[in-house]
Amino acid sequence: MGPNGIERINVARLTDKQRQCMQLVVMRKSSKEIARELGIAKPTVDQRIASARHILGARNRDEAALIFARATGIYDRIIYDPACVSKVSQHAETFFPEERQTIGLTLEEPAIPFSGVTEYQPRLSPDFGWSTSVDLSTNARLLIIVGLTVGILSIVLIALAVAQSLEGLLAAT
Repeated sequence: MGPNGIERINVARLTDKQRQCMQLVVMRKSSKEIARELGIAKPTVDQRIASARHILGARNRDEAALIFARATGIYDRIIYDPACVSKVSQHAETFFPEERQTIGLTLEEPAIPFSGVTEYQPRLSPDFGWSTSVDLSTNARLLIIVGLTVGILSIVLIALAVAQSLEGLLAAT
């Protein structure tokens, strides 16, 4: 029995509710969107997907969607797998009879199975080029605290002096 046979057996073990959630995961819906569509709570959706992942033997949500899609026949490789351009040019004829020429690029299945890891990992915080791991000594930290305290006190004293001057001007008129 091949990998697809095992995947089909595992998909058959899913409950109807888990299958409903997995069909929507294959459509790239978030747990919140699935919850709205099925009229259930988001934690319930997350629990059903986690249970389905366990049954399918998947490491993450995308891998579970891939296994489910392959086993049920709704597999869309464009969403989940990278397309590899063949190194050896295999020619295919065009569908247009007036252009009877060959096209030099074809797509083929990748030699390495889908691992669930993508090359692009988005950053959650913007990168301003600042170092996030600044190791300051105790003296440097105390100097910063004293500097900030003096700055704040200066601003407060200046504001009080301006307020007193304005009060004197208003009282004179």
